[in-house]
Amino acid sequence: VWLVPIFIIYYETLNKEDKKSFLTNYWILKFLKLFSTNGEIGRGEYFITCILFSLFLFLNYSDLSFKSLSDNFSFWHLPFVWILIAQGAKRCHDICLSGISQFNPWYLFLMFFKKGTYIY
Repeated sequence: VWLVPIFIIYYETLNKEDKKSFLTNYWILKFLKLFSTNGEIGRGEYFITCILFSLFLFLNYSDLSFKSLSDNFSFWHLPFVWILIAQGAKRCHDICLSGISQFNPWYLFLMFFKKGTYIY
């Protein structure tokens, strides 16, 4: 897991010609882009990310006897939390706002329902 940020940093420093030859496999590149905060994503991809994260939490904590979340948190949860925060930042960029805006209360609903600005 600790190698993924190194690959992302290396990928971000390449020029356009080298990026085409580096990691040509589509699925590996898609997986690495989950950890990056650069770019934009649409409502659908953000919704799927939130559903999968909620499913992960439900399956992980459903068999516990009502312990608090902080008692059962371990370091292998960090990649999943990072993916959710990174995807939220990309969704904020699609709405033309800063990525820190996702931490505002009730802003999640705006991120689900507001149409993005497709510039390209």
